[in-house]
Amino acid sequence: MITTADIPELVEDVRTGELREEDAYALCLELFVTADIDDVISQLPHALRQTFTERLRSDFDNDSPPDDYVWFDSGRGEHPAKRSIIERVRAWLKDPRTPTRAPT
Repeated sequence: MITTADIPELVEDVRTGELREEDAYALCLELFVTADIDDVISQLPHALRQTFTERLRSDFDNDSPPDDYVWFDSGRGEHPAKRSIIERVRAWLKDPRTPTRAPT
């Protein structure tokens, strides 16, 4: 399981092309189970902060029930923390301190 201590390596792997942004985004979503979303996002370089903040808005700033999301976890079937992650992201997006765009 990924931890916030792994974020610098994740960023480096994206930078070198060893990890696709899409995969890094999925790993950051995993972090939202236990880590503060602001803590995760703030450790990303500007470009990834921008991309991920916009992607979180696009994916989760809506009224779709969490059960409508299809989210599989490495062949284990439905992601066990799907509902929790979606609820935490939505609360973060509604927080007035959350930027509409990542700060520059």
